[in-house]
Amino acid sequence: MSTFPTLTYPPEATDRTEEVALNPALRTTTEGGYVFTRAKFTNVKRVWHEHYPIVTNADKLLIATFEQVTVLCGALAFNWYDYQTRTTIEVRFVDKVKYKRVEGPNNYWDVEFDVEET
Repeated sequence: MSTFPTLTYPPEATDRTEEVALNPALRTTTEGGYVFTRAKFTNVKRVWHEHYPIVTNADKLLIATFEQVTVLCGALAFNWYDYQTRTTIEVRFVDKVKYKRVEGPNNYWDVEFDVEET
């Protein structure tokens, strides 16, 4: 299994989010005002939003190659290192990676993406 590349600069911790990917609760409200709930499934997966505000041109090329060639834009799972919990998690891309050029003397890239547990 592939591993997400190690980049020059770590992700920004303040812009990072983690949440449940899908809510498994099924709710039914009756005419009498009662609410019945049950779980549609028991495997509750998480999704993370990762933000790298400073990505060099070389690192941007690494991420783009990994995204488009190695894991085929989310078709294949990969190992991703969670910097906050210091664990490796098996994930896949939720959507395409977003690249935005940051103007300045070094021409860095601002990179954001979402990954979800497999």
